[in-house]
Amino acid sequence: MKAGSIMRKFHGLAVLGILGFSIGLPLIGAIYIGSFLDDKYGTHPLILIISIILAIVSGYSSIYRLLVPKDKGKK
Repeated sequence: MKAGSIMRKFHGLAVLGILGFSIGLPLIGAIYIGSFLDDKYGTHPLILIISIILAIVSGYSSIYRLLVPKDKGKK
């Protein structure tokens, strides 16, 4: 195997790992914090739903910034 081929495979695996963490960690945190705040304030599904929506939007926006190349110098 060529070294370039191996590096491309590792780069692909790294990108997949970043994508998983970009969605997974905010979602797990949102579920935990949303459930905690719902129990504390007695608004059971409301804060949980809002926090999950915000986590999904945050995850997808970070994935978008990762995968879509930036226009440098173009107007």
